[in-house]
Amino acid sequence: MSPHLLVAEDNRPNRILIEAYLKKFGFTSASVDNGSAALEAVQGQVFDLVLMDIQMPKMDGLAATRHIRDLAAPCADIPILALTASEPCEVGPACSAAGMNGIISKPIDPADLYAKIAHHTGRPLV
Repeated sequence: MSPHLLVAEDNRPNRILIEAYLKKFGFTSASVDNGSAALEAVQGQVFDLVLMDIQMPKMDGLAATRHIRDLAAPCADIPILALTASEPCEVGPACSAAGMNGIISKPIDPADLYAKIAHHTGRPLV
């Protein structure tokens, strides 16, 4: 069974692009446009991984990640990858402190996205 991912991204064109990549990879996904909705989504559905923009309205991705990490398992254990246009060295410490498992830089490189999803879901992807 292919991974089911949550895409939390407030920028609609970015969200559509990410969803297109995921579909091309054979993954299923759901999407939300803010951190509050991401927190709600992980409590209502089972996801193998979350792609979380760190700058969103209502609740940013860092705060949403901290709240997810405070939930009971299995929600608290979902791998969360930050989506950011910032330099990884600038946001890396804050992402790690929030409980994120890695960073995907924007603009998104499809090969990097695929490799990081494969790594963090622990599934052989073909």
